[in-house]
Amino acid sequence: KDQVDTTAAAGAVPSRSVRQTTTMYGPDALFHFNSISAIADYRLIQTKQAVDGGTPANSTAAGNVDGYAYDVRFGYALPLESGLIIEPAIGYGVVNLNKNLDEGGVAAHLYKQGEWQAGQVSGSQFELGVNLYWNGHANKTQIAYTKWNAEENSNINGESPDASVFTIQQQVTF
Repeated sequence: KDQVDTTAAAGAVPSRSVRQTTTMYGPDALFHFNSISAIADYRLIQTKQAVDGGTPANSTAAGNVDGYAYDVRFGYALPLESGLIIEPAIGYGVVNLNKNLDEGGVAAHLYKQGEWQAGQVSGSQFELGVNLYWNGHANKTQIAYTKWNAEENSNINGESPDASVFTIQQQVTF
């Protein structure tokens, strides 16, 4: 995606475009035994950034940034006599979009500011939910609560990117 940096102060580097390419890859595993289901995935993330205009020395977003993400979820299905299946589920995940900048320093802080402004914040999440299966797996209703905790130092201009998210989804098979 392309981003435009318009934060240059008077006499500083003029506005410039930042071209960003993100590549993700990695394995996942699914386990299912009787009423127990589990899924885990791990992703390596590399973000390559190039700056048009200005110089890399004056840029807060030049270079490559490595990261990773993993997620683990467990569920236990409880079949009812009516044919409805209720599956409580729990999950935990971590997203680190700036692994090679975690040591700190000015460059890492400036990158985290740009990262936050682009809506790409590293952190962890805890999920709690229930899946309701109607007519086998043909129709599913999913209700979930997710608590997102951004990594330290993600507060920019006094705002915290921490979040609580409530989700309801309906899957219908025709």
